[in-house]
Amino acid sequence: MENTYANGIWGNNPSENAPDFVVGSLSVHADTFRAWLAEQETSEKGYVKIDILERKDGAGWSFKLNTYKKQERSEGYVDGSNQMNDENLPF
Repeated sequence: MENTYANGIWGNNPSENAPDFVVGSLSVHADTFRAWLAEQETSEKGYVKIDILERKDGAGWSFKLNTYKKQERSEGYVDGSNQMNDENLPF
């Protein structure tokens, strides 16, 4: 699976003069981000999920599209880990 990073959004660590409660800052280029966002598939409720990742160089964050989709269990699905049979009956 290929990683997709959000275009038009940047995250930075707080400045040295920032108060303790400031964890960072975001810069959004509205037109670029809006265009990228319009290309993404939304959830049933209209959301696009984006993971916030710390950059390898420690100089801020990057924003990766979260494409995880919960797997639907089909009817009659049996998880073998809790299946009862003659070998694991308690009596």
